[in-house]
Amino acid sequence: MAIRFDTSRVTIAINAPNVKPDVFINATVGHVICHLTQGFNETSFPTGQGDAFTVGAHMPLIMAPTDTLSGWDFGFVQFARANLCRIFYAGRRRSEGSIGVAVHVPPALPSQVALDGFSSASIPWFRDPMLSFARPIVNAGWGDHPGLKVQLKLRNSNTNTDNLLFQIQDEREFWSIFSAKDPAGTLRYIAHFQWRVRWEFEFNWIGDKVFKRKTNSSFTIVQRKVDGPPTDTDVVPLLADPKAPRMSDLFVKALIQAIRGARGPNRSENTSWFTTVPRDFFSTTAAVDVVTGGG
Repeated sequence: MAIRFDTSRVTIAINAPNVKPDVFINATVGHVICHLTQGFNETSFPTGQGDAFTVGAHMPLIMAPTDTLSGWDFGFVQFARANLCRIFYAGRRRSEGSIGVAVHVPPALPSQVALDGFSSASIPWFRDPMLSFARPIVNAGWGDHPGLKVQLKLRNSNTNTDNLLFQIQDEREFWSIFSAKDPAGTLRYIAHFQWRVRWEFEFNWIGDKVFKRKTNSSFTIVQRKVDGPPTDTDVVPLLADPKAPRMSDLFVKALIQAIRGARGPNRSENTSWFTTVPRDFFSTTAAVDVVTGGG
């Protein structure tokens, strides 16, 4: 008999007790890293990170005693959307200007939605599947830890001064789909969950020291378990033929292009501060209340 899926009994177990969006400030090296706390390793970023949270998918199969899973793969296919990624810098005083970086728009990022996953994994898998089967249950595991590293200072060519990191806004959304690929190569989307992470921080400077001043960051499981593939209008067109390049690779290239590139849609340079920069953004003495950074 042909192997069939008992999709009515699929479970997706999400394990995310210690996920917390935060930022690591490394003033000595000159950058900050947005992370999810659990599994974060600042010394090896972006490689060598532990999973911030993990998921196990489990599904009973309907099969004859002689049936095997030879040629089958079960794992996760993931799509990502860069909802927003903006980084702002300001001079020590208003006359030193400001810089705005927008990573999530063209030409730096050609599409806000793309297949996601490790570059080393075979298409379309987020990670190469490792079959776990205890008859009649097939099991698949998943884990992720997105992040962002940006430098603390950018040179403003209008004012010929270094502008200092003022604010980060980075929101990304993900659809992680428990999927199967049969021996003929047909991909079947069984069930998925949807999640979102937002890093939003403001910083202030006291001399050469930078501090985390405000945070409005969040981690959200938008949908815990939905049968079948996503139905979001910007994801649906990618389901039939998921292919490279992956969002993980696209986003890194977009960040580099936006920060280092010429002025245009991805980078603006101004001769004065943004209106959102507070008067005490930079000071030579500790005259403001701060939430200290560093982890």
